[in-house]
Amino acid sequence: GIALISEAITKCKTHKGQDLEDTLQCLCSREQDCIYIVSSDKNFVDCGIEVVNYDGILNN
Repeated sequence: GIALISEAITKCKTHKGQDLEDTLQCLCSREQDCIYIVSSDKNFVDCGIEVVNYDGILNN
């Protein structure tokens, strides 16, 4: 909700250059107890959830 969006904006302001969309995805994923984030973005923000690419998730 709005609190999560506000948290993401605050984090991006604090960490200049941090991607807002990545940050929102991380916060939502943590809130839902996800174990993976699937992305081909090699610079995806580190939020404590393992980021795997499409090939990696399909081969597991």
